[in-house]
Amino acid sequence: MPLPETAADLQKLLCAANWLHESIVGYAQLAAPLQEKLEGAFAGRSRKQRIAEGITLTWTAEEQQSYCEFLDGLGTTTKLTFPDESATVCLCTDASDRGWSLVVTQVDAWDETQPLTNQSHELVLCKGGTFKGAQLHWSIAEKEAYPIAKAAKDLEYLLHRTNGFKLFCDHANLIQIFCPSKEIRKHVRGKLQRWALMLSEYRYQIEHVKGTDNVWADLVSRWLTPSASTTVTVKAVRTRAASTLSRLRPLLDDAFVWPTADHALAAQQRFARSAPPTAAATADSGGLLLVEGRVWIPTQAKDLITRILITAHCGVNAHRGADTMMTQLREKYHIKKLREIVKTFVASCLLCKHVKGGLVIQRPWSEPRAPAARNETLHFDFLFMGESYGPTRYVLVLKDELTHYCELVACDSPTSAVTASAILDWAKRFGMPTTWISDNGSHFKNKLLESLRERLKAVHVFVPVYTPWVNGTVERINRDILQVMRVLLLEYQLDTKSWEHLLSLVQFNLNQTPVQSLGYKAPVELFTGLVTSKPLDSVVIPQGVNGKPKMMTIDLERVEEELDSLRESLAEMHQEVTDRKERTRMYQRMAKRGTLENFSIGDYVLWVVEALEYSYKIEHLLTGDVVEVHGSRLKFYDDASLDLTDEIHEHIAKQGIVMGVEEIKDHRFNEVTQQWELLISWRGLQDVEDSWEPLADVKRDIPLLIQEYVEANEAADLRTQLEDA
Repeated sequence: MPLPETAADLQKLLCAANWLHESIVGYAQLAAPLQEKLEGAFAGRSRKQRIAEGITLTWTAEEQQSYCEFLDGLGTTTKLTFPDESATVCLCTDASDRGWSLVVTQVDAWDETQPLTNQSHELVLCKGGTFKGAQLHWSIAEKEAYPIAKAAKDLEYLLHRTNGFKLFCDHANLIQIFCPSKEIRKHVRGKLQRWALMLSEYRYQIEHVKGTDNVWADLVSRWLTPSASTTVTVKAVRTRAASTLSRLRPLLDDAFVWPTADHALAAQQRFARSAPPTAAATADSGGLLLVEGRVWIPTQAKDLITRILITAHCGVNAHRGADTMMTQLREKYHIKKLREIVKTFVASCLLCKHVKGGLVIQRPWSEPRAPAARNETLHFDFLFMGESYGPTRYVLVLKDELTHYCELVACDSPTSAVTASAILDWAKRFGMPTTWISDNGSHFKNKLLESLRERLKAVHVFVPVYTPWVNGTVERINRDILQVMRVLLLEYQLDTKSWEHLLSLVQFNLNQTPVQSLGYKAPVELFTGLVTSKPLDSVVIPQGVNGKPKMMTIDLERVEEELDSLRESLAEMHQEVTDRKERTRMYQRMAKRGTLENFSIGDYVLWVVEALEYSYKIEHLLTGDVVEVHGSRLKFYDDASLDLTDEIHEHIAKQGIVMGVEEIKDHRFNEVTQQWELLISWRGLQDVEDSWEPLADVKRDIPLLIQEYVEANEAADLRTQLEDA
């Protein structure tokens, strides 16, 4: 039979041969090289027959040998026997480092005095396969147990018998399925126990056999599988390379190389053949190829693109999202399929998963008002930020309604004096807004602000009580402030009490970041007409022509003309923002619909039977066990998510989650911090997760538990400390 000339011919061969897979010993291993070649031919292309017929195949000597072995397997198919209810069914399983197999036979007259190899077997079914992806990193116990679980799941019609069946295997550690030891990791023990539950509905006998006697299953699991040493070595090298850069904070990693114009030029020279026809260098581009004034970045330069994405997403950009990244990148770069690349990058960002909120936007109860000009309407509100290393607890947020320009003022408490001072500071820099909008708090509705309003000839509008969404523009920026602050604290690994030192950086990010609702303009650009400052500016913009700095000249005679042009440009941008907001509002009103959640069988295996204050009581749907678990420990079961690193564990441990205290186990005086600490046992967590917490931080939350601990343990030193406090 000649070699297939096109991908369509190979596809037809594999589809036709698949009808014989149950009667061919080691079919999966025989077909694996041909299947990989077919997948490689279809990579990035459609699988339609019209396309497949146009894909020509070239065969290496090794691939031709695999093709011949596959044809030999087709010619040596084994006759299968119809299952007999009175016969004894034997299930033989085995696994190697790279593959697994199972063989089902039946014996009409089983002789107890004879070993397995001397029985008269009739072949009923044989299956086999190779381990791929994360399966290659499974433990030996998992690999040996997998074909048994596979048989229990797929061969129910064969193994459900009145007299049961005999299960033969050659691995002594198979007992780990039913009684996993403590040496096996917790998530592996859980998986093995779930597989054991699948076997509980069958009647069977387990018999251990030597590997030399388990000939067929052992042969199928190893037949034609690639060398384990070669693949594992390559995977080890790739794993080390992938882990050299931090997944959580790549921008702060010492191994991170900041992308520069030289890197972009080197990538363009390396992949010059794939340059677009319109790419060309200009006199002041420093040799860089530009497409419509933007630097062309080859799609093949994966490392450079990744570093550019990190620069546009992390650090002072504060993980603002895909739209913000797209705006900044499209302004500087020409990258093919940029939107798909950005969406994939943002979806894989671990820090974004901690700070991104929901998509529900509560609309005002009346028609929203449309501001006519910048600095016409000023919204303000106090935002509680929590404890700091000083007396500061709050932030006064001032925001222009049209342009979203904001200022953040840190203060100790929400008072009218802070509000009046902030409004005057705003007025002396930008002019006095004609309308103020705030809630009815006593720090806003008082004699001081009323007197200030009269003197400044402004109108102060108070929103109705218990309707914060009416003042939604400032409530929306409050959410952005918290999001940016949280991600910056995580990014720079700072304590939550350090928020005051990052407040200026948060204001910089909010004012300098282009957003979709403003027509992809930045608030500072719309409010002041100034050019925004972006981290990407230092990536590709050359310092000058021929190494000399660029010089700027000012023509004093044209100052008035340029100012008029600036005012007209700002007015046009403001009108564009107003029109865009109205179009967006109408579109959201028309398209407001709900979506059904797409659940599938097996998504949930736990049932919440009781919700406590800081934890849950969970019942396992299969075993019926009820345990108390903290909400942070609940997740979907997914093998692909088990590749956890120490950095991720450390990151999770530092999250500000609320937990309940189960008991106080011990106390001590910390010589380093010069303060008393309590050893706290947390509800829903294991004993190894007990932690030492400062007495000053927990005494306000659990005073009764501390008092009971002092009385029960007669801790005189701790009692003295509490009385002094």
